[in-house]
Amino acid sequence: DEGDAVSIHLIASLLAFFFGVILMRRIAPKEFFKIGEKTLRPKFWVSSSLPMAAASGVIVINSSLDMLVLGVFCDSEKVGQYKVAAALCALVMFGLQAINMVISPYVARYGSERRFKEIEALAKKSSLFSFSIAILVFLGFCFFGEKILQVFFGHDYMAAYYPLVILAIGQVVNSAVGSVGVILNMTGNQNESLKAVSYALIINFLLNICFVPYFGMEAAAASTSISIIMLNFLQRKSIIRILRIESSFLN
Repeated sequence: DEGDAVSIHLIASLLAFFFGVILMRRIAPKEFFKIGEKTLRPKFWVSSSLPMAAASGVIVINSSLDMLVLGVFCDSEKVGQYKVAAALCALVMFGLQAINMVISPYVARYGSERRFKEIEALAKKSSLFSFSIAILVFLGFCFFGEKILQVFFGHDYMAAYYPLVILAIGQVVNSAVGSVGVILNMTGNQNESLKAVSYALIINFLLNICFVPYFGMEAAAASTSISIIMLNFLQRKSIIRILRIESSFLN
């Protein structure tokens, strides 16, 4: 039942955490554990991490807002269909998520050394890579999405096709704009990132409340995609204004 599923998820998360700690202690250099408080600068890290933590929380809320509003105004069948579309859409942003994990330490290092042109070159290459993956997955969904939904989830879930395509459009734009959130956070501009995600959350909420009661799943998907696109362009604008660099291979 639901309780068992939550318990299994919790146990798996705890096991992953403990194995991660063990691996870190085995792999990390001994000097890592001898770093003093003056080197760590705890006050600096706390003040820097709070906006990042707040932004992460806002992103989590924003990513679930469409399903929450849909659950209020539509039946459980529609929510289930939409959840499948949202889960499949994660494949579109797989390339960007993988790239973000790889380039984060490089962006942090280049940012601390004020080597912004290197960040720009890295960002453009990574956006091209992530966009290439996203557009291939998007086209696959466009041409074979209904068949995928029918084969893997059943005939009833074919209704999730249009929400899937609409959500995928937002993630394609997300990939094309590039790793804007990572660049802001890793260069000490996490407050700008927090502002952008907060604005995107407000827009997403207003659009969902206004249109989901009348247009259902398609409105929820469109609201989410619009908020994602808005978030990316707000963050890109901040990068251009503050760092004087471009994050997307398109420009």
